[in-house]
Amino acid sequence: FCDKVGPRIAFNINGALFFNLRYFDQIFAQQLQPYLQKPNKQNPIISTIVNFYFMVICHELAHNMYRNHDLSFTQCLEQLAVGFMVQKETFLRDFSFQNYQTKNDEQSF
Repeated sequence: FCDKVGPRIAFNINGALFFNLRYFDQIFAQQLQPYLQKPNKQNPIISTIVNFYFMVICHELAHNMYRNHDLSFTQCLEQLAVGFMVQKETFLRDFSFQNYQTKNDEQSF
């Protein structure tokens, strides 16, 4: 979704997650452009974006269990973040747009 004026980064309804494209564009898009021009070049923006949205996803998933930001919500958020931290780090280590594009090209129908 693209909320042009509201403060929402993300929300979920009935377990479906929605992310505000305006927020991404406003905060990350300009910083991402140099990496997209030269994807082989090391750039910390990918880690920044993945780490940020990893926590946003964990936050929204925790809301599937607990509506309020109380202790139960915080514990659930912590369990989700810690529980998937290794997979996130593996993804970051292996990620490149070129690898993703190559894998998708091989899977084309």
